[in-house]
Amino acid sequence: MKSLTAKLILAIALIGIIAVGVVVLISQRGADREFNEYLLNLDRTSITYHFTSYYEKNHTWGGVEGSIQDLYDRLKIPADTKTPLPFTLADADRKVILPSGFYKEGDYLLQIDFEHSSPIIIDDNVVGYLDIRTPVPRPDNGDPGFLDRVRFILLGSGAIGLVITLIFGVLFSRWITRSLREMTSAARQVANGDLSQQVKVRSADELGELARVFNEMTAQLRQLMQARKQMTADIAHELRTPISIILGHAEGIHDGVLPANQETVEIIRGEAIRLEHLVADLRTLALSDAGELKLDIRKSSVEKLLQDVRDLFSYQAKTRQIELDLEITENLPEIQIDPDRMIQVLSNLVDNAMHHTPKRGKITLGGKKTADRVELSVTDTGHGIAQEDLSRIFDRLYRTDHSRQRDRGGSGLGLAIAKTVVEQHGGSIRAESAPGQGTSVHILLPVGE
Repeated sequence: MKSLTAKLILAIALIGIIAVGVVVLISQRGADREFNEYLLNLDRTSITYHFTSYYEKNHTWGGVEGSIQDLYDRLKIPADTKTPLPFTLADADRKVILPSGFYKEGDYLLQIDFEHSSPIIIDDNVVGYLDIRTPVPRPDNGDPGFLDRVRFILLGSGAIGLVITLIFGVLFSRWITRSLREMTSAARQVANGDLSQQVKVRSADELGELARVFNEMTAQLRQLMQARKQMTADIAHELRTPISIILGHAEGIHDGVLPANQETVEIIRGEAIRLEHLVADLRTLALSDAGELKLDIRKSSVEKLLQDVRDLFSYQAKTRQIELDLEITENLPEIQIDPDRMIQVLSNLVDNAMHHTPKRGKITLGGKKTADRVELSVTDTGHGIAQEDLSRIFDRLYRTDHSRQRDRGGSGLGLAIAKTVVEQHGGSIRAESAPGQGTSVHILLPVGE
């Protein structure tokens, strides 16, 4: 049975059958018990009245055996019945007058039977005790059709209840699987490439949560697919430009249009280096996405790390007339990093800052303790980043320079690589900026143990 709806209907039907069966059985036994109790009360009342009348008339229990036939008539028991009466009659001293069971005439009622007996009272005086536990046996059981009618009503009610259960079970099963059917259909459409599928959230329970998660998944898949297409186009653009320049200059030299001098060769060499860096950056991101980016994690000094980065850019900063400063809190704990990868991250940040900081500007490499982590920062006094760009600067191939002028930035992968490497170190990275007020990038890294 493959249908979930059919399984739910079958389960509800089985539960309904069991529940109805148990209710009918308990009700039937209860009805039998109550009917027997009803007959017992009637018999107790009739028999007590009979012996009370006999004693009032005779003032003694002598000859009470002869009144049994009158009792038979009162209880409408055929005179030829051979079934003994299920009661014991004792006098005021508990001495048995009419025995039953293991009692004999002249015995005394046991305490347990005395406690369950009914006193026979005349003029506020107890003259005897009647011990009766079960209804008087009758050939017709009092009313031969009563219990049959009760059983029929119970069975009929159970059948009606079962039918109602099945009807509601079918409706409930179809309702509860409706969202699943919709999600199944939508999932097939997604598998066929239609990522616009959304299902209606019909409840706040687990099925509703599943529908919400499905909608979020398809929305994210759609965004990822769009980002993938955009990234493919951006990569093609990034690759095409240096290749076109290299090919154009090479053909120019080949055709004799351009001279094969130092200047032309340097242009070709520069674009080849740019192309090599782009391919290396793409490889780094690909390794990270595949979980194969290897990190050589070890304890490292924050002071040495920042000093090494400063040394790398000291000549470039001097050439551009930019002040490159260090602000490091004393006695910083060591951090757990791959020094080479973290230098790559900070170098990308400083390089970006260099491209966006004007002459006589300032770039500050900072390090300080923050709670249980160490914060590294790169702050510049450049022209800043607009708020609409700030949330996307760590996206791959995204550049705040929408005109994509190559002298104002690299391939747009540096910050994406920085974010990837920092997160693989168990850290986090964020940027703060405002137009005309510079940019500050903060990195939080775990302290070495």
